[in-house]
Amino acid sequence: MHEPMIRGHVIAHTARFFRTECDPAVALRIDASLPLEQREAMNGLSDPAWYPRRYESALLAGVARAFEEEEATRTQLIRCGSSLAVGDNEFMKLLVRVLTPELFMRKLERFWVRDHRDGAGYVVEQCDLERRSASLRLRGVAGYTHCGLIWLGWMRGILNEICPSGCSVEQRGWTWSTPDPDEIVYEVKWS
Repeated sequence: MHEPMIRGHVIAHTARFFRTECDPAVALRIDASLPLEQREAMNGLSDPAWYPRRYESALLAGVARAFEEEEATRTQLIRCGSSLAVGDNEFMKLLVRVLTPELFMRKLERFWVRDHRDGAGYVVEQCDLERRSASLRLRGVAGYTHCGLIWLGWMRGILNEICPSGCSVEQRGWTWSTPDPDEIVYEVKWS
């Protein structure tokens, strides 16, 4: 099996977020926790290029170790994912103008494939338009440490853009004791 890959823009965004949004001492602890090969590679990341997913996992694991308490770590990882949702991406800014929650659910798998080259991905298990809810499963992510929180934030970020009247996204499967499960379930509701 090939090594899972991820687009450079995801890794670069994550690194930039924690360098600019955190206390400088925390950012230094995160950088110091990374393997030398990765620290060197991160100086020249190309947004559209593919890199080993272990770079993002190591970065997220470094974030989890750098903060003093779990709740602060959780909050920051979700904020990072939320800021990844649209950010400076002109395409995403245009896309959220036409996206509806239903269309977003149908396109989730394509969003994943755009940025990940692996056997993982989203499966929409149930989408009830009358109740305005959906149940999703992100499968095949074993070893992708703390991705449950980053992608929880990402979904919340997009849905907050397209559902100004309100939405909620909750996850099951990721925990502090199991930060890299093979599957994560997301329950989504919107107004």
